[in-house]
Amino acid sequence: MIRCERLPRWGNLELVVEALAGDVEEFRRLWLTAEAAASTTVGPATANKAADARPGHVAHTGQSPEHLESPAAPPASPSRPRRQVLISLSAVLAAATTGVAVTAWLDNSPDQPAGRHPSPSKPGQHTVPLNDTLTGEPLGGPLSDDDHGAVWTVKTGTLDGRTVVVTGRQDGVLQVWDLATGALRGGPLAGHTKAVYSVSVGSLNGRATAVSSSVDGTLRLWDLTAGRPAGRQIGGAQPSGSINGVALGTLDGRTVAVSVGDDGTVQLWDLTVADPSGRPLGERLSTAVKAVAVGDMDGRTIAVTGGDDHAVRLWDLSTDHPVARTLGDHDGTIWSLALGTSDHRPFALSAGDDGTTRLWNLTVPEPVGRTLGPQLDTAVKAVAVAKLGSRSIAFSGGDDGVLRGWDLATGHPYQTRTAPSGIEALTTHAVGDRLTVLAGLWSGATWKWTL
Repeated sequence: MIRCERLPRWGNLELVVEALAGDVEEFRRLWLTAEAAASTTVGPATANKAADARPGHVAHTGQSPEHLESPAAPPASPSRPRRQVLISLSAVLAAATTGVAVTAWLDNSPDQPAGRHPSPSKPGQHTVPLNDTLTGEPLGGPLSDDDHGAVWTVKTGTLDGRTVVVTGRQDGVLQVWDLATGALRGGPLAGHTKAVYSVSVGSLNGRATAVSSSVDGTLRLWDLTAGRPAGRQIGGAQPSGSINGVALGTLDGRTVAVSVGDDGTVQLWDLTVADPSGRPLGERLSTAVKAVAVGDMDGRTIAVTGGDDHAVRLWDLSTDHPVARTLGDHDGTIWSLALGTSDHRPFALSAGDDGTTRLWNLTVPEPVGRTLGPQLDTAVKAVAVAKLGSRSIAFSGGDDGVLRGWDLATGHPYQTRTAPSGIEALTTHAVGDRLTVLAGLWSGATWKWTL
């Protein structure tokens, strides 16, 4: 991108232009012209890729997104995720200032190694509408974009009988929103000194509670029912890097949290004691753990984790000494995980830097990571699941800003929706036949789609 050896991807170039206060639209037009010129030199098969500057955008050809590329064509290399670009770009700019230069989908398949070689879309499979009414708007209205930076995490919970949305931001601030009205509930929740990468919302001793993790290496516990919630730090600060993910659950009737971090550890926290301390699970990995989800399987509390070693791991927290079982892997960092059930069978959903969203059947001894949709040339950063009536739905989003969804009973994709910028986090909230999908965006907005 800096040395101009080849045309950079638009998502990454856009970050540089924004950081240097350039005219994004001007550079977008220049990029389109350059992409069109480059496409004409490599043959007609790639010429249509210049139709839009956003990676992963589908040209209006009358075909469904599933059928635009031949399954035999090798997937493009995924671009670096925005979080990594942000970190690298900060270093570049600092140097510059100093003058230095699904039911059927849950079935196992013996001919596909776990987590690899994503299967192409089935012939004749077309996108279907989600009742054609999944419309999007910013949570809190058009003025909700502020100076707190990217929304890295978003979760829903219940406070005083109302559904609230808790977001974690680039500057370390958490905010609580009323889902129905879009209004802020109180002022910012301050305590972290760096970006909040993960938040989980639940109940502790009958009180609405949130636990957050941050790049500052700390976990904080928040009593949301307090007039002015103060985040109490639990455990000591992690000196060797960020705590990237945290998830709440219930184990033997106690509220617990599972955290993962750059130091390669997975830790279990009993939040019912006065001074919680993290108990490491298994051996410390040599690479960072980026994501965690906690849920239930056959009456047992489980967790799934993933990170820089590309592996999806399953933990049975109900045992005295939990040991991880590797389910399979991606071909890149795993950024997000979610747990759900379809046809009464538990599954895990994973988002990868390799541009894939994968579904794992947890009821078989050796699960196969089924790929939902095509492999993208941009990172998938977030996944979420929802129950709408009898339907189980999987959602994913990433650097291209496109929300994708699938009916897991049939494997059919829903029509896509597009956010104003890259999607960094996803969550869902369903009541009866009403579904809300919330996305934390790179731009700083929290986007809401309502069915």
